[in-house]
Amino acid sequence: MERRVYLDIARIPPFDGRFIEGVAFVAGEFLPGASPSGLFQRLAANRVYPFLFVTDGEHVLLGALTSSPQSPPDQARVAVLAILRRFLNAIEIVRERVSDLTVVVNHRYDRLIAT
Repeated sequence: MERRVYLDIARIPPFDGRFIEGVAFVAGEFLPGASPSGLFQRLAANRVYPFLFVTDGEHVLLGALTSSPQSPPDQARVAVLAILRRFLNAIEIVRERVSDLTVVVNHRYDRLIAT
């Protein structure tokens, strides 16, 4: 049995002047001719690195961290929604602020085994 730890996003310090504000989950259906690898590559080229990217080739579910409005603007970036619209339709986005996230279960399974 190995201990696993879930990252406490609220405790991540700022990096390069950017603060993590929240988590965004995106679901959608691929447009004809659009590919999962094409979407992922375009997001990565725009410095969006999903921590979750699940697809069956027709649908996608992805999750990524979002930065705060106080973060310095990045002129080289394209609006993420514009990228998503080039690859997906039926786009659904759910955003959660880091301050609203709580750990519901302490995943310490090693405590299940008496020593």
